[in-house]
This record gives sequence, C-alpha cells and structure tokens, in this order.
Amino acid sequence: MYKSAANAWAIAPFLILSACTAPAVSPPLEEPMAGPQPGEPVAGNTSMCTDGPGQKFLGQQATQAVGEQIMQQTGARTFQWVSPGMAITMDYQPDRVRVSHDSSRIITEITCG
Repeated sequence: MYKSAANAWAIAPFLILSACTAPAVSPPLEEPMAGPQPGEPVAGNTSMCTDGPGQKFLGQQATQAVGEQIMQQTGARTFQWVSPGMAITMDYQPDRVRVSHDSSRIITEITCG
C-alpha cells in the first residue's frame, strides 16, 4: 500500500506542471486584427456572402484594413479571422466570411459560410 502511495506522490508534480504549459499561439500583431465589427451592415449588402471577389486578397498581409476590404468586397455581414490550428464551428452562416492566414499572417484562404 505504501509503495503505491509513494509512486502517486512521485508522479503528482509532473501532472501538475503539465497542466501549466501554455498552448501554442500566434505572436501578437503590430496592428490589431480585430477585423470589421460583426453584424454591422455593409452598403449594398444583400445578406449573402460571395467569396469570389475576395480571392484577390490571397497572399496579402492579414490586417484590419484588409479585413474590412474583404468584408466589403464579399458582402458579408459577419467576419472571422482563422489562425493556424484554431478550432472553428462547422455551422453554415450565409452572411459570414472566414479569412484564414498562416503563422506569418499571410492570407491563405477566403470562404463564405
């Protein structure tokens, strides 16, 4: 019995410390990537996102200004940045544009839905 308790106490510090590790995240931006405010109406918006016009932004730096342009070009009412490794929902929202970028903040994908 004492041997099992001793083993448990020997492992406990490692279990506690493993819970303290920070998840991998992208480094902070020089310019905030807040993006356009979700739900704000865009002039001429029909409430449907069309990702075709946004494809010209592929390969550009992911910045708030570029995010606003993408939102205007696609007609989206909701905007979401997608960082590498970020979990996203699979729900479909026809008025949402998602802009994925790599760890260097270069836009790699623009999709609606």
